[in-house]
Amino acid sequence: MYICGLTKFTYVHACTLNSDDRPLSTQTREGLKEFIRRARALSGDDDLHPMQLKSDHGSEYKGAFATFMTQQQNQNPGFYEQKYTTGSRAASNAWAERVLQSFRRLLYSHYRSIEEQWENNNTPAQQRVFNWVPVLDTITQRYNERRHNTIKARPIDAIVGVNPVSYTHLRAHETKANL
Repeated sequence: MYICGLTKFTYVHACTLNSDDRPLSTQTREGLKEFIRRARALSGDDDLHPMQLKSDHGSEYKGAFATFMTQQQNQNPGFYEQKYTTGSRAASNAWAERVLQSFRRLLYSHYRSIEEQWENNNTPAQQRVFNWVPVLDTITQRYNERRHNTIKARPIDAIVGVNPVSYTHLRAHETKANL
């Protein structure tokens, strides 16, 4: 899961656990690239770069991902700074855990609607298989189109720059708050 801390814009990238890419660093790198590509496409800014990335010390952030980050830092000074959460507990990154909780709630809501369809159609238990990967984009879109109280807007509006809030406005407000 990739989240813009400023706009709350989110992208979820499904990983294949049975791949030869261990420890998933290539898939993690490709997920970040897709997140950036989507943010750039929506914002209309081809020179949009993440300032900071926060992650745990997981092995998926080594290898291909670390190489990509180093290349980007060299090409774009002042961007792609990587910070790590403290400790190994989820509480050390409470903000990301809150986003995950909201995302899970949306996903479970979708599952309940599928479950209701199974019940209405009298689908046998053996045929009730729910694959959540194909609905990731739908759930992500729902998340990005919900109004967030922290930014007083929808993440999609913030990254696109639609009134009442724009990415530039949020960034200026964030800069003033950090002074």
